[in-house]
Amino acid sequence: MTVQIKSNLRSVYQSFGCAFSSIFTEMPNLSQDQALEMLTRLVKGKQIPQNSLMAIASGLYWHHEPQVLRDFFTTPEPLVVALAVAFACHNKLSPRTLVSNLCQYLPENQESFARTLQLSHALMEQGQSSIIAYRRLQPSPLAFGFYCFLSVPYNTEWTMILLKKYISQNSHLMAIRSIAAVFNQDRGTHPLGDWLYQHWTGCRSAKLPVVTSPDFLGRRV
Repeated sequence: MTVQIKSNLRSVYQSFGCAFSSIFTEMPNLSQDQALEMLTRLVKGKQIPQNSLMAIASGLYWHHEPQVLRDFFTTPEPLVVALAVAFACHNKLSPRTLVSNLCQYLPENQESFARTLQLSHALMEQGQSSIIAYRRLQPSPLAFGFYCFLSVPYNTEWTMILLKKYISQNSHLMAIRSIAAVFNQDRGTHPLGDWLYQHWTGCRSAKLPVVTSPDFLGRRV
């Protein structure tokens, strides 16, 4: 199996760190032991919970093969979060084409959510105000979160300020913050991000590895 990786592998490590920093910024009371238990299931190839934490973690861990993510999630919301994180980590996220790329991965039985995502993109393209967008997208806070990200994609904090005017659910906040943080390569570290990164590289040494050989990753997979 051939694995394509970014030439700047430091950015991959930074993606893991800032994503987990984002998770615990929005959910400071999240149990790290419980999170580690779920992450362990991910790296062992076991069934994982259908939640935002595992969507973010799966997107990072499988960013080199985003098509695999469709096997993990049966509902559309965690799937599109995982895919968006994967695209951003792999430097394949373009705000202009993000929604159309996400919709290509959604199964046919999830057309309704695909249309809602497309509406979030259309509202942004039309320059509709956040209050109008929120009213149109209110049944789907995550779709509104994508509207906020697409409106100000190059500044994570501005995205979150806009989103938090209307949305308070921690799961949606951490999903959008993680996507934006990975896209913008924000600074941030977290022990669980380091742990998952070590498992992604396949290296168990105490020192975080700098992977320079695609063949090494090929053997890992």
